[in-house]
Amino acid sequence: MEDYSGDQLRPPRGEVNKRTTFCAAIGGVGRRRFEEEIFYSRCLPRPRNNLECVRVLGVAFRDMSPEFIVSHVIQQVICCPSSIDLRKQAKPIVVLSEAAMKYSQFALVVIALVAMAAFASTRADERVDRTADEAAIKQIGKDWQDAWNKHDADGLTSLLADHVDFVTVLGPKGWMKGREQFRQAHAAMHKTLFTGSVWTTKEVYVKFLRPDLAIARVLWATTGDKVRHIKHGEPREGIFTWVVEKRGGKWMIVASQNTESMPPLPGQ
Repeated sequence: MEDYSGDQLRPPRGEVNKRTTFCAAIGGVGRRRFEEEIFYSRCLPRPRNNLECVRVLGVAFRDMSPEFIVSHVIQQVICCPSSIDLRKQAKPIVVLSEAAMKYSQFALVVIALVAMAAFASTRADERVDRTADEAAIKQIGKDWQDAWNKHDADGLTSLLADHVDFVTVLGPKGWMKGREQFRQAHAAMHKTLFTGSVWTTKEVYVKFLRPDLAIARVLWATTGDKVRHIKHGEPREGIFTWVVEKRGGKWMIVASQNTESMPPLPGQ
């Protein structure tokens, strides 16, 4: 008899005789969707005894969603145990006594309730934190607009991290490395190209990568710019892609890529 004990909790994928271990361990609740969800993705080990059976259940439930626990465990095993017929199992691996079955069912209830409580608490905390953080990130777009329209290079620079990578619409020629290079370049441009520029931050879309790291897509428009590729003063629009990180409780731009919507070429 094969021994899957100790730290060897997940045998290699594809061993068919192990896909039914979980169903047999809980008394044969081998519903098709249950089996596919558990064994094809997790390939659980074979428990050697009743206590290890309960431990295997804990491993199985570790990364299952509360919704799946409710629909496939509580309803099928706990609420409807009479519907389970061990004799219909083709190759039962573990057959539990009635007392062990009740103990396993109790363990399932505890695991399910703890998992759902932890899941609900985490999701609630994330919603609260992300609402505040998303508002703080969107505020950067408003602060950028205010500083730009005041032609305040220091104000713009204050929104950036120390070692920011900032790429303007000029591409490689507009790659600024660090806050000081950005400040000097924008101070000069606001005395020449952007003396009459008016910036509008139209929309800010935020996507979190981690609780302290996000991508912001910033739709913008300007008028009054004196740039070479369009008639001076003509409207421009584009999109920033910002990587923003929360440092010391404050969201900062750590990388930026600016892309402008180019006007049609002559003859198009």
